Amino acid sequence: KEGVDYQSLDMQPAHLFFMIAAPEGGAQTHLDALAKLSGILMDENVREKLLHASSPEEVLAIIDEADDEVTKEEEAEAEAQQVATAEQSSKQSNEPYVLAVTACPTGIAHTYMARDALKKQADKMGIKIKVETNGSSGIKNHLTEQDIENATGIIVAADVHVETDRFDGKNVVEVPVADGIKRPEELINKALDTSRKPFVARDGQRKGNSNDSQEKLSPGKAFYKHLMNGVSNMLPLVISGGILMAIVFLFGANSFNPKSSEYNAFAEQLWNIGSKSAFALIIPILSGFIARSIADKPGFASGLVGGMLAISGGSGFIGGIIAGFLAGYLTQGVKAMTRKLP
Repeated sequence: KEGVDYQSLDMQPAHLFFMIAAPEGGAQTHLDALAKLSGILMDENVREKLLHASSPEEVLAIIDEADDEVTKEEEAEAEAQQVATAEQSSKQSNEPYVLAVTACPTGIAHTYMARDALKKQADKMGIKIKVETNGSSGIKNHLTEQDIENATGIIVAADVHVETDRFDGKNVVEVPVADGIKRPEELINKALDTSRKPFVARDGQRKGNSNDSQEKLSPGKAFYKHLMNGVSNMLPLVISGGILMAIVFLFGANSFNPKSSEYNAFAEQLWNIGSKSAFALIIPILSGFIARSIADKPGFASGLVGGMLAISGGSGFIGGIIAGFLAGYLTQGVKAMTRKLP
């Protein structure tokens, strides 16, 4: 079978397609199913079985079996992680220990695909690894202070902002999430290279630079990363506001309009909450998180203000994006100029 060109991450034809049905109001169920499916399909044996399945029942049986195996592996990994943490904390083990953080704008597929690719490669290399995922359902498998203290190196494979100040002084490798899927062996080897310069927190006072800790991003990739951080945090407002406005139409096409014969007071309130409250925050949140991606927490406040100015000035989304980048880089400049102040 030749497959279909579906603009996949590895530029290869796609052979497997899935439709996910979720109950009404089960948006999180849909996301959880998609995340779980992404992880299951990282197994080449599962993909081969699915390609040769001849009935819907066989497809479901293959997925159920793989899901059970993943659950057992996660439980075994959790137990092994506790043992590894105990060994590391007691300093009884000199084995290398790698940490990783994965995140993508939607927090669904690539976040978990990168996690599974890194875990599979680490297992092949005999390296202990713990991966924190910043997905749509929140942070899972959170890295503790003890984990960070004992880590040989840390991989941050993310297209959105993640908290990295906690890794101050450690060997950190920062790359796009796609590299976590395509280049897991190379990233793990870099994380194990103790000769690399240590990472310096943005607001830290450690001397020296950490240019080696972050992969050189082209201006285009840097722009994309900061923009996607704003977009991913803006989406919940777009979705929630849109849902509220959609509910209004159940009462009638013009039920939010006091001058209409279909007018309903409750529908008007829902419409106002969606259009005038949730949607009003979209541009400030977009600007704020773009600035936060550039200048960390200090940039968030200036980005929010820039977003509000974009609304009042009528410049819309384009103005909000420009305001976010301006606020972020200006804040970064102010931080650099005042770094030596008490």
